[in-house]
Amino acid sequence: MTNHRQQFFKQSLILILVIVSLIPLSGCNIIDLASDFATSLSPQNRFLDRLVNEQTLAEQPDTQITDAFFPISYEKKYGYRSLADEHKEIYNKIHVAVQNYHRFVDLRNQPIPINEFLRIFYFYIDDHPEAFWVNPHVDNFYYDKSEEMSIGVILQYMTTDTIDRFNNITGEMDTRVSDSEITSLREAFNAKINQILEHISPEDNELMRELKIFNYIADTVKYDDDLAGEIKSRDSVTRPIRQSAYGAVMENTTVCSGFSKLFLLLTNTVGLECLTQYGRLEGDGHQWNVIRINGDYYNIDATEPIITFQDNTYINYSFFNVPDSVITKTHIIKPAYLIDSNYQVSYDVPECTATKDSFDTFFAINASGSLNQRDFQQKIERLYTYNLTGLHFNFPEGSTQNTVQRYFNNNANQFESLSARYFTMEKYYYYFEQADSAFITLKRK
Repeated sequence: MTNHRQQFFKQSLILILVIVSLIPLSGCNIIDLASDFATSLSPQNRFLDRLVNEQTLAEQPDTQITDAFFPISYEKKYGYRSLADEHKEIYNKIHVAVQNYHRFVDLRNQPIPINEFLRIFYFYIDDHPEAFWVNPHVDNFYYDKSEEMSIGVILQYMTTDTIDRFNNITGEMDTRVSDSEITSLREAFNAKINQILEHISPEDNELMRELKIFNYIADTVKYDDDLAGEIKSRDSVTRPIRQSAYGAVMENTTVCSGFSKLFLLLTNTVGLECLTQYGRLEGDGHQWNVIRINGDYYNIDATEPIITFQDNTYINYSFFNVPDSVITKTHIIKPAYLIDSNYQVSYDVPECTATKDSFDTFFAINASGSLNQRDFQQKIERLYTYNLTGLHFNFPEGSTQNTVQRYFNNNANQFESLSARYFTMEKYYYYFEQADSAFITLKRK
């Protein structure tokens, strides 16, 4: 019995010496190994392991958004290419989770402060307006022991009638939107987007593609005053999906975020680089877009671009491809938005200084001094080519309605003769509030 004990002791001692001799080669130490082992067996990690193991690949919709227009690729999305390589890895994890309806994003191998994760997440949301089912508000995080670094995030999804409800106590979804319902909504949404794109040709130049999208939104999407009131008063919003591209295209009613997201989705799909701009308008938070046309960046605000005069409605192009110097007369550019009292996401948007493809430069008449017949005829031809039916005039600041009326009276005959090949003048002159711009409605021949 003693011999057996001695032999066991020798074998144990040899094993311990072998382990100790190997530790320096591995670059580890016993404390770290013991700590890692304990962590791997912690209740939280076992729970997170279960969340990962439960996630499977989701069946994707049969109807996909067309790629006939060479859309902006994943890697060229503005938010994605603005990130450091290590943050792109997390962006990719979010993408895989969203596409497969996974509620849990595992960050244990790459812990990250909350504000950094939120920056990546919001860049992803801005890059992918087609992911309308993702609730853009994230407040469920798992932490390491220090509670400074997040090791996991719970995402919530929504449909037209319901939204995921996460229980912080049980760690479960009390209400879970079904995967099949999300897929069904995506099918209908993608089909509708494809219908819209049927009116755009790959042969259309960049400005033509942009105009067709802008005019479609102006003609079909209405501003939801009730929803805006709910958001402003912070009352509960029954259907938050209305603030997305889905609300804009499927329900034809939304607020500025929905207008901006739909414009972003359609322009990116037809190969135009576009991104979200943030700021304020009339004291309230506002979203619009910055788009790259023929190599230059412009502001464009597609929210409610309709004006009404004498019971008739017309599309307002006042914020179509304008530089920062113009948009800031009414909008406050503030490309950072507050997550809460502690976290703010900065958004680095290109400056917009060009004017050559703005509506005022490309289509409108500069009505100062005598009529430039060559310029007038060129603008008439452009209106006809781009299928527009309003001839806009920009007058010097401070012009009175009498000045505008006199200009039209003096040049009416020239207007008609120079445009006779393409249009009939409808002779209705509409003045904006400050009498520094006006337009004539046209009828194509």
